[in-house]
Amino acid sequence: MKTISCVVVLVLAFTSFVPAQDGEARVIVLVKDQLGSTISDADIVLSRTGGRDKKIKSNSQGTGQFLKLAAGEYRLEVSAEGFQGETQNLILASGETRRVEVILDIAPIESTVDIGDDAADAERTGKTTVITEDQIANLPDDQEALEQAIRRLGEVITGEDLPVTVNGVQG
Repeated sequence: MKTISCVVVLVLAFTSFVPAQDGEARVIVLVKDQLGSTISDADIVLSRTGGRDKKIKSNSQGTGQFLKLAAGEYRLEVSAEGFQGETQNLILASGETRRVEVILDIAPIESTVDIGDDAADAERTGKTTVITEDQIANLPDDQEALEQAIRRLGEVITGEDLPVTVNGVQG
């Protein structure tokens, strides 16, 4: 019985000293998407006012760890390609291990359309050709000759024999 009492006293003594020796905090970050899948290779930045930023990437399980942190206020920023970034403020206590799950939303798809005066590009997109007023004035008056001239114009521009549509009527 004395042996068991001594062991219990020693275990309690050592466990009470461990937090005092290990006053450093830790942050373990798990990065997921909206469906719960982990995101690997996410950029994780932990910053503290007046301190250097600590930067890591999430591993194949979507996890990243910051060790040996002083107690205090931190800013956690997580980002990944194709996702909107997420920022959280953390307050760490001495010896604390904080587990943080960050869920990133899918970034919206953006596209840019440039509109300008460059008539050549705007008029020749795809398989469409717009004939200018001057070109129309030089076209033949005969219906069959007109159709042949328009088809030739299409072949010269696209290299293909394309159907001709005038004011919505295919000819």
